[in-house]
Amino acid sequence: AVQGAMEAGVEQKDAVKGSVGQALQSAHELGLDVAEVAVEAVNGSINGVKQVGGDITEATKNSIIAALDAAKEIGGEATDSVKNALNDSVKGAKEIINEIKK
Repeated sequence: AVQGAMEAGVEQKDAVKGSVGQALQSAHELGLDVAEVAVEAVNGSINGVKQVGGDITEATKNSIIAALDAAKEIGGEATDSVKNALNDSVKGAKEIINEIKK
């Protein structure tokens, strides 16, 4: 989704935010594991950006922020479960999340 959006002229940040946010909302609505979907969506966004030669560092940061924002909107335990899953499964996530807290 990110790759296609960027190839169609959508800015990287907007493509990542939209793709990750929609994935988490859909997962929640379908009763899926939001944290697991967050990890897959973040990694998928990073790979999509990589395919079109975008900024991987920025994509990582933006996709993690988008996942955390979507988790906050979902509410309940989603924020903590998404944060923990990203920390455990996405390279560089812990540093980005710690930086966001400051």
